Amino acid sequence: MSRCPLTAFSTETYLATRNARLGRLTMSMKLKLACVAVALPEGHMPAREAVAQFIDGVDADPAFHADQLDRFMGCWSMETFMSDDPGFDMTTVEPEFDWQGRRDCGHG
Repeated sequence: MSRCPLTAFSTETYLATRNARLGRLTMSMKLKLACVAVALPEGHMPAREAVAQFIDGVDADPAFHADQLDRFMGCWSMETFMSDDPGFDMTTVEPEFDWQGRRDCGHG
């Protein structure tokens, strides 16, 4: 799992919604999603609420709740990752993997 809570949240949300549509969402996947939602920085309460609604309703109607969470994530991702907010700067995030700093991989 990513050390960046925003990336971890995005990844776990994607996995949860896809598994819900396939009928393969397990309790441990729901718990992992809840944990990454709680680990989000301050100011991401709507994301936590979206996850809570997903977890509450996904067993009754997986496709509907997966769609709802996907729609939320589309807006949340645009607001979060495309933001001009000076409090969020991806250039200051430390690389997690060796290849992220290698010039031969197009970085650095």
